[in-house]
Amino acid sequence: MTDPRTVTATILDLPPIDGDEPRHRPLLAVAAARFGGAHVWRSVGGDGYRLWCSVGAAATMGHVVTALDVSVTGDWQDQAFEVALDHGEIYAAPRAAVLAGINLAAIRSDGGAWELLRFAGAELIGPSRYRLSDLQRGCHGTAPIAAAAGADLVIIDDAVVRLPVHLREIGTAMELRICPTDRAYTDATAAAISYTPDGLAHRWPELLVQPVALTVGQNAPPAAVADGQVHIIGDAPIGAWTGRAGHVTGFLFGAWRFQAPFEGYSVWDLASHSRRTFSAGAWL
Repeated sequence: MTDPRTVTATILDLPPIDGDEPRHRPLLAVAAARFGGAHVWRSVGGDGYRLWCSVGAAATMGHVVTALDVSVTGDWQDQAFEVALDHGEIYAAPRAAVLAGINLAAIRSDGGAWELLRFAGAELIGPSRYRLSDLQRGCHGTAPIAAAAGADLVIIDDAVVRLPVHLREIGTAMELRICPTDRAYTDATAAAISYTPDGLAHRWPELLVQPVALTVGQNAPPAAVADGQVHIIGDAPIGAWTGRAGHVTGFLFGAWRFQAPFEGYSVWDLASHSRRTFSAGAWL
């Protein structure tokens, strides 16, 4: 029988969700069937484990039950899928409350990329099993993904904490042990994670400060792509860019990231050696 204190833990490298967070720090979700808090111990370079931080609340975590298809982004969609929770509960909410910050879920694709989506509908259809509906896909610059049954799901709320990674530690391999607060990091209930911070949430805003677009108006993602590439998407996007007409997109850490244009936003067009500015709903 599994000890109910056994810890489940997931690290999430996500784009910025609000403007106040330290952007280079990844998120950590921790839970257990009987959760009373957890300590995070860290070892860097084989130098032994030291207490790094603590987690006070259990995250709401689970997995996808029915496959989630790639979908266009935008306003509320008539799309639904089922999830099973290993820890926690979820509830339906009015759209206004969802837009204010609740019912934000992170789902991980088979390739490891995360999508952030909002849901207003949450129907309990079995023990710890829910049907989520009334969705907004590809939130906060993430791209809609295809998630097979079994894909990880984490509800992003105050129980999910930021790991205290320093900027100088980006790219540094570390070993983590997450254990109940009253047990040693060597205990069998501890979760072990090998992790190297990639600084996604730090690099994405930097990429947008003075972006240089390789193409303007292209509708299909390029076949050959390198980390850090930026494009202004055309009016009829397809493939991984579907639903992102006019957006600025950048390729970081194996996935396309997106930024909706706003009045006065400017991007340097490398092909024409000129500055493009978004005004009155169009790139000029």
